[in-house]
Amino acid sequence: MSMKVLKTHDQAFCSRPRAFGQDKLSYNGLDVALAPSSESWRESRKICVLHLLCNKQVQSFRLTCEEEVFRMIRNISVKACLGQVINLSVTMLSLMSTLICRVAFWKIYDEEGQERRRFDELMIESQAMLGGFIVSDYLPSFGGVAKLSGVIDRLDKTFKDLDEFYQELIDEQMDPSRPKSVNPNILDLLIQLKEEPSCSIDLTWDHIN
Repeated sequence: MSMKVLKTHDQAFCSRPRAFGQDKLSYNGLDVALAPSSESWRESRKICVLHLLCNKQVQSFRLTCEEEVFRMIRNISVKACLGQVINLSVTMLSLMSTLICRVAFWKIYDEEGQERRRFDELMIESQAMLGGFIVSDYLPSFGGVAKLSGVIDRLDKTFKDLDEFYQELIDEQMDPSRPKSVNPNILDLLIQLKEEPSCSIDLTWDHIN
């Protein structure tokens, strides 16, 4: 019965409520996970399925994922043998950020280095902003309260920092002197799709970001 209801009222259920923080960090809802249902969203999802997350592409990431999971297990085992306390939240965040860096743009950051700390801080802050409570999402007339509380300024700074980080990655990927990889990463594929006239939608740099 529930499946029938969902099928009949698909358009009513397929979009989540709009939230200011999500809209801001997803370039006004261009992210596939956060965009409202539309023809553009369906085409974006199709691009993800056919080009970014197809079986061939996922298999090309398999060795990288296995390496990082085995490395995490080894580190946990060593710490356990030494009687050290293991913070699983920090460990899983480290695994997730390492996989994103390697799979999305072939980056291997030193875990204690400045660039890695910068990336981890951006991830933590963006997650806080995506899931955070902004009163104007529920009470539009209280927009001034959100501004006075500092949450809007914090969101603007997070967006600016992320945008600068994305731009640095794109500039690096498009550098003609950069060594070419046999297996393109996700950012490579998105840039290639943007430059293809046959792409089903007009991809912009905001889509790629």
